Amino acid sequence: MNQEKLFRNDLLNSSTFLLSLILVVRSITVFTLDCMPPMESQYIFMAEKLFGSDEKIYISFAPGYSAFLFLISKLTGSYKIASYLIFIFSSTGFCFVIYKWIKEKYDSNPAIIALLLLFFFPNSAITYTGYSHCIVAALFFLTLACYRYWKLWRNETTINHITFIFSALAAMALRPEMVLFFIFLMFGFYFFRLTNLFSCIRSKLTWRLLLFPALLFSFMLIHKSFVQSRNINSNTTVFSDAFYSYRSFISVYCFKQGEIFTDSLSIALSVPHFGTPEQNDNSILKAMLHNPFEVLKNVTYNFTQALKLIPHPLVVPFFLLPFFGLGLFYKEKKVFTDFNLFVLSAGIIPILILFLFIVTVKYLSAITIPVIIISAFGISKLENESLKRRIVSFLVFSFFIISAVYFISFLQAGARG
Repeated sequence: MNQEKLFRNDLLNSSTFLLSLILVVRSITVFTLDCMPPMESQYIFMAEKLFGSDEKIYISFAPGYSAFLFLISKLTGSYKIASYLIFIFSSTGFCFVIYKWIKEKYDSNPAIIALLLLFFFPNSAITYTGYSHCIVAALFFLTLACYRYWKLWRNETTINHITFIFSALAAMALRPEMVLFFIFLMFGFYFFRLTNLFSCIRSKLTWRLLLFPALLFSFMLIHKSFVQSRNINSNTTVFSDAFYSYRSFISVYCFKQGEIFTDSLSIALSVPHFGTPEQNDNSILKAMLHNPFEVLKNVTYNFTQALKLIPHPLVVPFFLLPFFGLGLFYKEKKVFTDFNLFVLSAGIIPILILFLFIVTVKYLSAITIPVIIISAFGISKLENESLKRRIVSFLVFSFFIISAVYFISFLQAGARG
């Protein structure tokens, strides 16, 4: 008997069957709900105004997701169907990328375990979690970009360059703050690449090395120019409208006071610390330089909030954390291996960016990447096959219950907004 098999049932060891079942589960979820998340309507409104007319509007969000909705709606004839399809295929695609990554790094056993965990993993299995399907789509492209970057690091080919760049640009279009994360990856790649060039005479620069920085900065320029040309306010940043970015920066004060967020309240609470938005020209950098100590206090607050929210049922249910630890410390292997450091950075660095703004459940989805990969590896190393089966069954059942609770909550809330 092959002791590496998780279940005797061949179907549960078939990636094709499991991925198909995940696709079905996602489809049933979103079409049964038949309600778009609250913020989805705002993205759709932007799509209609930005791409359906020439008038200028107030661009309250980054327009990338609105463009995504607009393009797919042209194929489906419906924004609602476009929104549903984005959720279904982004969520299923995320599962597929995680499976491929684990299988290439380890073997099929932890990869199958990951698919079983991802069946009802709340972070990507229900629409309520992100208040917009943009969150799930961004998670898919972020994961795909990280996976292709890992491939690129191991084998610098044209296809690896192009697939990494495409997925990175898509992730940044959906969540422009990801620019900071991919600049970090770019510097990491070129630092070691140039170090290798200096140490090896036979190495040489190729045209591929110019692709990512050229397209990255082109994207930033084009994105800012588009927002500036269609936004009522001429003051823009590489992320979106400058005032929207600034109010995201000061929104932390509403959360500190336990109040519902409003522009007026966040401005009133922030003025004693940073001055008015007009005094800072709606510049986050100017505000930070005005009172660095206050920025440090806000970052500390957001850090504590992240620690509280990471074990939230919609982020990483706490009962998965022991297996994450097992994956890190399996038989005293080095915790800080190159792979572990990279996978952890893929989940943690996007969250660190939030520390300058506000930490909420819906923006913590990136932490799913290292948790699923390392936890699946940890569970696969349990020597008792019966115990392994019971643990996976318990986790899948628990994730199903959590998803069902939030599924019902979503229906009762009536998807308001």
